[in-house]
Amino acid sequence: MTSDAHRKTVLIVDDDPDVRLFVSGLMKSSGYRPVSAQNRQHGLDKARTEHPDCIILNCTMGGEDGISLYKSLKTQNDLQQIPVVMVSPVSREVIGQHWMLRHGSVAGPEAYLQSPPEAGSIVRVVGELIGTRHAAHPGKEK
Repeated sequence: MTSDAHRKTVLIVDDDPDVRLFVSGLMKSSGYRPVSAQNRQHGLDKARTEHPDCIILNCTMGGEDGISLYKSLKTQNDLQQIPVVMVSPVSREVIGQHWMLRHGSVAGPEAYLQSPPEAGSIVRVVGELIGTRHAAHPGKEK
C-alpha cells in the first residue's frame, strides 16, 4: 500500500456521519487518502489546508450549505481547479435547471451522482476526475 504522502486526497463533505464514514472507508480501500468535513465552513477550511485532489460534496446538506460551499470553492482562485463530485437525491436534470436559474454565473460541478450512489460509481467517477486507477475495486454496479 502506498504511504499517505503519495496517495491522492479526497475530501468528503457531508452532514451525515454515517455517509462520511462509509465514503471515507471506500476511498481508503480504493487507495486514496480520505479527509472528511461535516459542514460548509469545515469543508472550506479542509479544502484550504488539505489541498484535496477531489471533493465529494453533498449538495443538500443543511439546506443551501452544500451549494454555498460549491460556489465558494469555484470562485476562489486557490480552490477553483479542484474537481467536485456533487451528490444529491434530486435528479441531475432538476439540479441542472435549478442551477441555471439560481447560479448561472458559476459553472456546474465536474461530476454528479444521484444519491444514494453505488460504491463502484463513486470510485469510478473519482478515478476519472483525478486520473487514477486502483487495484482495489468494490463490487460492480447493478
